[in-house]
Amino acid sequence: MTAIAAPMSFSTRFVLVLAAALAVVLPGPSTQAETIYVCETCSISSIQLAINASSDGDVIEVGAGTYYEYEINPGGRAIIIRGELNKDGTPAVTIDAQWLGTVLYCDSGETPSTRFENLVIVRGHAESDGGGMYNSNSSPTLENCTFEYNTGYDYGGGGMYNDNSSPTLTGCTFGNNGTADSSGGGMHNTNESDPTLEDCTFQNNTASGDGGGMYNNNSSPTLENCTFTGNTAMSDGGGMFNQDDSEPTLTGCTFTGNIAGYNGDPASFGHGGGMYHGGGSLTLTDCTFSLNSVNNYGSGGGGMYNNSGSSTLTNCTFENNTAYYGPGGGMYNRGSLTLTNCTFENNTANNYGGDGGGMYNSSSLTLVNCTFEYNTAAGGRGGGMYGDTNEPCTLENCTFTGNNANNAGGGMYDFGNQFSNPTLENCTFENNIATYGGGMYIWSGSPTLTNCTFENNIASSDDGDSDGGGMYNSSSSTPTLENCTFENNIADDLGGGMYNNSSSPSFVPTLQDCLFCGNSTPQLVGYYVDAGGNAIMDECHVDCPGDYDASGYVDVGDLLLVISNWQNPYAVDDLLLVISQWNSSCP
Repeated sequence: MTAIAAPMSFSTRFVLVLAAALAVVLPGPSTQAETIYVCETCSISSIQLAINASSDGDVIEVGAGTYYEYEINPGGRAIIIRGELNKDGTPAVTIDAQWLGTVLYCDSGETPSTRFENLVIVRGHAESDGGGMYNSNSSPTLENCTFEYNTGYDYGGGGMYNDNSSPTLTGCTFGNNGTADSSGGGMHNTNESDPTLEDCTFQNNTASGDGGGMYNNNSSPTLENCTFTGNTAMSDGGGMFNQDDSEPTLTGCTFTGNIAGYNGDPASFGHGGGMYHGGGSLTLTDCTFSLNSVNNYGSGGGGMYNNSGSSTLTNCTFENNTAYYGPGGGMYNRGSLTLTNCTFENNTANNYGGDGGGMYNSSSLTLVNCTFEYNTAAGGRGGGMYGDTNEPCTLENCTFTGNNANNAGGGMYDFGNQFSNPTLENCTFENNIATYGGGMYIWSGSPTLTNCTFENNIASSDDGDSDGGGMYNSSSSTPTLENCTFENNIADDLGGGMYNNSSSPSFVPTLQDCLFCGNSTPQLVGYYVDAGGNAIMDECHVDCPGDYDASGYVDVGDLLLVISNWQNPYAVDDLLLVISQWNSSCP
């Protein structure tokens, strides 16, 4: 006999249906993120053991103290390793590898979700690359971390080595790291590594090769508000070295006291005390290069050496940089370079080959609204700038003030041939000094100058045999000047305004609508082509606002002249000017 089940009550059926619905709607049990504590007295006293026990999303809190570990590897986990802080916000956790190996090791495709925070990484050592940290095909995040006294040997990266990796670093410091046989004392980036750094510091790092602070090979880091101080490279790029299509972008960064060519070998070179660029496109905005230097014979670019590629600099300053035995105290350019609103001040090119105190240029160059002041070519020519190129070169609204050249071209020296045709427009040369060509010296070049002013420049020497206070044109020079003014320039000997040293009428300047006044006499010496509108005056006319009758005083005579010629040509503005300048006298 078969038993027949009793029908379920309504309440029972309702409960079962509700349970089934909730089972569909609500998720099952999930693994929640955990916090794992590491300290000397904790159940886990090793950072690596804590990592091994962790899962994605976990946080490892590391207590204050020193942990003697190396090759700490997250194994691809998306975790946070966070050190305790001191009261002043500095890391209270130190990981000391005791020179036994690399400290941090990421080679499992770590993403920005793998984070290292508040850690001091010291005494890491790599026979190959990356003493402090090694990243391969990984891009972790680091915040408030310090890398000190780490070394990388064969391939460099004393502090950090990035291979096809783009970590993000914020508020990190790289100090006193080094390489023994390679490049990138602080950081080495290679194989399309594009790290992002903000508020980071590189100080006192050393490379036996290139890039004391940072080395970039086919890599394009982005840096904002970073500082490079006191780094040294035995070869090129004391602060930073870029090559092979590297395209760094830097904003608000400072390079101070970095040195290239530090090995003391007179036969070797060392270019770019602050930075050496030999890659692709370089972009610098609001950056400062100060007190950087190159030390070896023939080395150039105390502040920066731009060897190749296309570089754009905006609102950058080069000050107090030195090339001790070579050209380009502030900068040496051999690439395609555009500078806008940049300043070169108190830079020096010393001794052997010391041309171009502010800048030495031998390639394509565009300068807009740039200032060269108080630079010195102690070893030769071009106190403010030395130009030696057949490439396009344009200067617009630039000022050369107070520069000094021991030989020629206090403000600027243009060395070239008849195919060297720089263009200068609305430029000013004032208070520059040289033995020849106080304002500008042109050797076999053909520049075009429009609306330029040469004022109070001096050509002087101990023997008194100095020519061309404002400008000196030598050899086969054929400059063209239009609407230019030479006033109050001085030469010990000839050509207070301009001296043209050519025995052939075929190679002389062409002058149109130019004014020479108040220069030491004779003001203009040598052959030139008079294209019309030129004037030579003993004294320069001084504008006297409101002195409409040219009496030398602003008085009732000017008032009556304005009233009697009201509306033709005078008007209200002229009347107000007379009133505002009443009883003024003209010098």
